Amino acid sequence: MSSLMGAAVPATPPDIEALVQQRTAELVAKNEQLTRIAYTDNLTGLPNRTFLDERLARAFADSDLRGRVSFVMVDLNNLKGINDLLGHAAGDEALRVLAGIMRDACSTIDGATVARLGGDEFAVLAEGTPALLVFETACAIAELAFERLPSGAAVGLACAERLGERVVTSDDLLKLADAAQYLAKRTHSTVPVVANPDFAHPAAQSASQRRAFRGAPDDTERLFADVARALDGLPHRDVASPLRCAASVLAGPANVSAWTISSIAPGDDRFKTVHSDVSQIPATHSHSFHAHFDDPDGYLTADYPHSQHAAAGGLVIVRADDDAADRTERALVESGGFSSMVMAGGRDSSGHLWLLEAYSNDRGFQAEMYALPFRAGVALAITGSE
Repeated sequence: MSSLMGAAVPATPPDIEALVQQRTAELVAKNEQLTRIAYTDNLTGLPNRTFLDERLARAFADSDLRGRVSFVMVDLNNLKGINDLLGHAAGDEALRVLAGIMRDACSTIDGATVARLGGDEFAVLAEGTPALLVFETACAIAELAFERLPSGAAVGLACAERLGERVVTSDDLLKLADAAQYLAKRTHSTVPVVANPDFAHPAAQSASQRRAFRGAPDDTERLFADVARALDGLPHRDVASPLRCAASVLAGPANVSAWTISSIAPGDDRFKTVHSDVSQIPATHSHSFHAHFDDPDGYLTADYPHSQHAAAGGLVIVRADDDAADRTERALVESGGFSSMVMAGGRDSSGHLWLLEAYSNDRGFQAEMYALPFRAGVALAITGSE
């Protein structure tokens, strides 16, 4: 008995110790899996809203970081239309494509969180990143979305460092980004809309305020206000970027089918196409219209006197059925299957002339009334960028 009482406790058999280690590893792996499931969107593989909300809360809890947080809202355009026309599998694929676009575009931002909020909504959280870099990333997302998806995506951006006292809490930042994204969607903008301190969410506007442009006085005021709001928060860049922003906002409610931006360098005698959105041109007219604007040598200003006048700060309307219109400019309108064109421009501080041309195939297009906010918006885009 005493020998038994004094005996040493035998060591744990190796197989039991290995079993404990195995079970522990399995529990750790299971917990990690549950965490991934809890924080990951199953369709796209991106972090979900729960994960994003926690990251955002931590960022605003850090007083040194709070004023350097940016939030990008991205909404896939026409998801319902894709689902109805092509089926939900196509809609799911469109969501995955947008997720990939955002993931790739944000690879240049250290620590950026790209997340799917649910449905057709996505977001990017950038902590401590300069506002200009976030804006350029948002531009890349918008540009790639319109290249790879049927209807592109609406992109809105809010940067705490540019919004000052308007952003005290994370909810303030989210609301401003959402308002910017809403404006981008309402105006069919192909470039990001940047929130400014005066932003208010336009969702409460009446149906009459949100209707398409029909030429009434309140339509002209509203359209110019939309352009001014979109340009106000735009980071300082070259003139082409504000003009792209203005063109996208001006095009949406007016049923503009195509628009182009051209410039003339000081001392040059040729227009050079800088950017264009001609995606809605009918296939039967696409080649001839593209051939004009895709010429790397540009086109002689002397051949297009009305365009030259508009680029110098004038305003010109050309109709396909106007026999008195310049023959060359009228032929350009007809080559795209359009009924009319409005163009305006101006000179920047470096001496470059800029021209924005908007084309419509809507026979009921109120070109004369549309020309008023169009010219004002173009002038604001050119002078406001300096």
